Amino acid sequence: MKKLQFDTFEMVSEDEEGKLMFKVNYHYMSQVKNASDTNSAARSRRLAQEAVTLSTSLPLSSSSSVFVRCDEERLDIMKVLITGPGDTPYANGCFEFDVYFPQDYPNSPPLVNLETTGGHSVRFNPNLYNDGKVHQRRSGTPRPQAFYR
Repeated sequence: MKKLQFDTFEMVSEDEEGKLMFKVNYHYMSQVKNASDTNSAARSRRLAQEAVTLSTSLPLSSSSSVFVRCDEERLDIMKVLITGPGDTPYANGCFEFDVYFPQDYPNSPPLVNLETTGGHSVRFNPNLYNDGKVHQRRSGTPRPQAFYR
């Protein structure tokens, strides 16, 4: 299972006119399409470091694991699947998230959207909203600071 935890696949490609075409549903399609093609060296370097770290350090157990897929060409576009740990309300659940690292990353946090919402009907906890919003905590702060969509 370990080698299945982090992998790449074609999530987005360019058509004949150079327009981005998504192969899968992805919450941040419009942000990706509207982002400039410029990629800072700091952002590229940090995304490469993140990919190396993720490929070797994702948690894996029989009750709860994390699986990540990023685009073959773009490390800023990811899908994440987290399986719920046993003895919790999330046990045996699979929770899909879309993650996008904005142009000013690492100065801005990644955008994260929960895709597993039961058709926008389930709010799993105070930080996971039924519309997909994920209320993230910033390091060193006692409470979540902002919504990321």
